[in-house]
Order: sequence, then structure tokens, then C-alpha cells
Amino acid sequence: MPVSRQIESAYDEFLKIEDEVQFNCPVLITYGEYDKTGYVKKYCHNWAKKTGYPLKEISNASHNANYDNYEEFNELLISFVQSL
Repeated sequence: MPVSRQIESAYDEFLKIEDEVQFNCPVLITYGEYDKTGYVKKYCHNWAKKTGYPLKEISNASHNANYDNYEEFNELLISFVQSL
């Protein structure tokens, strides 16, 4: 089976899971502007819309956004923590 079919199969099964995790702490959702890993952007947007958790896009970053653009990520994180 080609890798793309394997990934697609895994995502198809993942979407069937209906369990919801409840966090007993503040949540900030982030993703990289250029993240092309699976459906990361889509899932982040859906999760934020469903939960009301804040969502921030890290510019000039890919999947590992907190490493790719750590300065922007750290600023967002510090601002988020200070707002609590």
C-alpha cells in the first residue's frame, strides 16, 4: 500500500473517534503558517471553533512552529499566560 494511502487510512480512522478530552487548564492552539502536515490547520481551526479556545497562526513557520519561529511563538505564549 502506498504511503499516501496508509496516511489517508489512518486519518479516516482518526476522524471516527468521538471521545473528547476536557482540559482543566487554559489552552492556546497554534500552528505554523506553512504547515502542510496532514490536516493540522483544518483540525486546529475546527477545534478552536468547537471549543472557543484561542487560535494563533505562527508566521514563517511550518509544522514545528515553536522551533521554526520561536520568537513569535514565545511572544504569543507570554502574552497568553499574562492574560490569564
